[in-house]
Amino acid sequence: MALGVAGYVGFNDDLLTGVKPPLRLWSCADTGVDLAAGILCCANRYDDALGLSGHLGLSFRDRAAIIIQVERQQAFHIDRGTFYEYDTFLGGKIGSTAGVVTGAANAVLGLGILIWLISTLEN
Repeated sequence: MALGVAGYVGFNDDLLTGVKPPLRLWSCADTGVDLAAGILCCANRYDDALGLSGHLGLSFRDRAAIIIQVERQQAFHIDRGTFYEYDTFLGGKIGSTAGVVTGAANAVLGLGILIWLISTLEN
C-alpha cells in the first residue's frame, strides 16, 4: 500500500485546479489499483466554486496506467439556476521513464517541423 499527494490542473470549459491524495493498493508485484478523491477549485465564468474529483486507475509496473476520472462541478444556467454537472473521463498515462522519452521525442519532432517551416518560407 502507498499513499501520496497529487496536484491537479485541468481545463474543461473552465480552469480546474485541485489536490487529490491517491492511495495505491498493490494486488501483486506488477499491478496496482489507484484510488483518489479530492477537491477541485473551479474558476468558471460566473464565480469561483469548489467541486469534487475522484479517480480509479489500474497501473502496470508503474510504467503505464488506465484511469477513469469523475468530476462534480457547480454550474449555472439562466433557466435552471445553480446545479451540478458531472463529467467522466477515460484516459491513460505513462510512467516517468517512458514520459521523458516520448516528451524528448516530441520536442525533437516539433523542433524539426519548426525548422522545416522556417526553411520553406519565401522571402
